[in-house]
Amino acid sequence: MRDALRRGLLVAMRSRDATAVSALRSAIAALDNAEVVAVETSVGTSSEHLAGAVAGLGAADQAAHHGQQEQAELLRGEAQVLQRYVTAS
Repeated sequence: MRDALRRGLLVAMRSRDATAVSALRSAIAALDNAEVVAVETSVGTSSEHLAGAVAGLGAADQAAHHGQQEQAELLRGEAQVLQRYVTAS
């Protein structure tokens, strides 16, 4: 998955897709951080560290609810980018 994310990041950077670049950088960083935590604390291979690392669709709904439509659309766009990688793996 990490290799696919990195390849996608290169494509997004070349095409100047700011939403995809942001989403992919966040996902790669979350994976890197989860590995560091797992090594340092001997945590199992659960995804609990990733769960809190990325703002999800719930965050988009909350932003929209509070009148932050631009932020909500950005979060939804990032979620759409990452969905491609989740369903592919």
